Amino acid sequence: MPILVADEPKNSTPKNFTCPNNLPELTALLLKDLPAYSNRIIQRTQNLNQAAGIQNYIITASKAEFEPLTLPRLQYDHQNGQDPEQVFFTVLERQYIQGKIVEIQTYHWLFLTQTNSGWRTVMLFSRLGNVDNNQPPAPPRETTNGIIGRGVQLWLRDCRANAVR
Repeated sequence: MPILVADEPKNSTPKNFTCPNNLPELTALLLKDLPAYSNRIIQRTQNLNQAAGIQNYIITASKAEFEPLTLPRLQYDHQNGQDPEQVFFTVLERQYIQGKIVEIQTYHWLFLTQTNSGWRTVMLFSRLGNVDNNQPPAPPRETTNGIIGRGVQLWLRDCRANAVR
């Protein structure tokens, strides 16, 4: 009797996936998956918001921009004699607050470095979009361990393990 083997779905990632060394390729894959990774972080950590009737979801992430800002070397050590790579992107979030829908755009400035074991997060800064045009924009704040930062870190971990699908 012949053994039947199911065909691999046409849209699936090949089993020999390797985390890209190329930053634009890496970030394109990262930003495509970031909403799903971040939403899993939200589901695990947002019990207080959900108990208060607030549900938060990451809808989409923009394409990355790579034009770096020049920075003085004040407080960080660079890896392998190189400055961290700078990636800029935006995220659209949607909150449901007691039946009302609020959309929020956040701006993110991600610093990545490539190590012998793969890409790592150095730091992430974020700022909320300007909700009120009469107010100055909020200053950036360090969010490496926030929802988006943790989503990036988990995705990079999976990428280094060649487990991204």
